[in-house]
Amino acid sequence: MTISRHIFEFIRAALELAYYAAGVALAYLAYRGLAQIKLTKELAATSAKREAFKLAVERGHISEIECGKRIVNLLTLQTLAACFDTTMSALLKGL
Repeated sequence: MTISRHIFEFIRAALELAYYAAGVALAYLAYRGLAQIKLTKELAATSAKREAFKLAVERGHISEIECGKRIVNLLTLQTLAACFDTTMSALLKGL
């Protein structure tokens, strides 16, 4: 074999290795990307639920509660806690 043939074989082997490694790297990145998409969907669903709770409680209703014009039951307190991303006990703290 001549030197140019050895160089050609070496380059070919290096390119085949790079091609294989690129496939593995691409598969890994696709896997990570799918995990990120799943996480984003879960966060979006959580945000959508939070926004739905916020829409369920009218602003005037909250204002009347703050002014003491309205009596709060446990269901309303639970909804408010979900809206503000806190606990019911945190809302009642200091009373």
